[in-house]
Amino acid sequence: MKNLILAALLSLTAAPAIAAESTIEMLNSKNGENLVFSEKFTKVTKGDTVTFKATKPGHNAEFIPGGFPQGAEELKGQVGKDVAYTFNVPGIYLIRCAPHYGMGMVAVIEVDSPSNLDQIKQVYLPGKVRAVVDEQLKKAAM
Repeated sequence: MKNLILAALLSLTAAPAIAAESTIEMLNSKNGENLVFSEKFTKVTKGDTVTFKATKPGHNAEFIPGGFPQGAEELKGQVGKDVAYTFNVPGIYLIRCAPHYGMGMVAVIEVDSPSNLDQIKQVYLPGKVRAVVDEQLKKAAM
C-alpha cells in the first residue's frame, strides 16, 4: 500500500517536458569572423524552437537542399526578417544564409541524434562551406 501511495505522489510531482526556445543571430561579424551565425553548432531536443534573428539587414536562414532529415518541413526565411522554426524530426540540419552561403555562413543543428549523418555527408557543399560543416559535424552526438 505504501508503494502505491508513493507512486501516486511521485506521479503528481513529475513535471511535463517543456519545449525550449533559443535564438541564433545572423551577424556581420563575430570574434574576427565575417558573415556568421552566432552559433555554428547547436544541439536541441525534438519540439524545441530556434529563432534565427536578423540582427543586420541582408541575412536569411534556410535549409541547404538535402541538408535536413526526411519528413522535416522546409525552412526558408526571407532576407532581413527573423524566422522561427520548431524542430520536430530528429537528425542533423544544415542552415545557410543564402546571400552569404559561398562565404561560409552556415550553421549545423542536431536534434536529439545524428540519425541522418550519412545523408548529410553526401550533400554537395562548396569548398569553404564543406570545411565549416565538417568541423561542426565533429561535435554531433558527443
